[in-house]
Amino acid sequence: MSDATEAGRVLPKPRILKVLGILNIVFASALMLGGLCMGGYTVMLPFMSKAMGDVQKKVAADSEAKRQADLKAIEEEEKTAETESEKEDLASRRKEIEARPKGNLVGMDFTKMWNIPGLNVYTWVDIGTGLLLNLAMLVSGIGLVRRKLWGVRLAIWTALGKIVRLVVMYGYFALVLVPVLSQTIGKLVGEMMVQQQQAMGRPAPPGMDTNMMVKVYYITYSAIAVAMIVFGSIYPAISLWLLTRPGVVAACDEKAPPDMELNESW
Repeated sequence: MSDATEAGRVLPKPRILKVLGILNIVFASALMLGGLCMGGYTVMLPFMSKAMGDVQKKVAADSEAKRQADLKAIEEEEKTAETESEKEDLASRRKEIEARPKGNLVGMDFTKMWNIPGLNVYTWVDIGTGLLLNLAMLVSGIGLVRRKLWGVRLAIWTALGKIVRLVVMYGYFALVLVPVLSQTIGKLVGEMMVQQQQAMGRPAPPGMDTNMMVKVYYITYSAIAVAMIVFGSIYPAISLWLLTRPGVVAACDEKAPPDMELNESW
């Protein structure tokens, strides 16, 4: 339906303001909560990685201590062994213990990711700008629900800012960080998988190398960056289209005359 009446007057569209205001409040609240959780996870990641490293060292030390204790017990038994069958049994048990895996927990050291130039700064800029824009989105949602002209203006600038942020942040991520990040994580994951096979006494699977994992992560991270730009821009783009309609501005309480009939259609 057109925003204009037969007489040329613009019909106010308060329903658009109300619906977009509620959506802005809901989406902004959820995104801010997610951003805060992401910030907390980013802060805790180095500590979690260190804790995992300590666990790996303790498991390896305990496993080696038990291995040495078992070998010492075999050595004591060998001193008192009299028959050939006993000696052969002890020799067999010694070989089994010596061939036992060291018991290391094989894992990926995430702290190496922070050695990637610019990744730490990028992460915090991403979180910080996201929180600021989502806060503006929340405030604009309140203004839209209350049919305030400043709410419309803030919502428009916030939607524009979100689209620009997505293009800049994830464009930089795809073009600058993904090549280095995929190299680092691909090699770490490839090495971890090989170590897991070796710990179980198995050879590495045919064709398994770090280059394959690097390609997998390069494609995956690049696809994620493109998806974030495309899908993340859908709601801001729809908001811009709706908020720039003349009927939306006319529905603001500062613009609409008290006696003007409000059009509840879209």
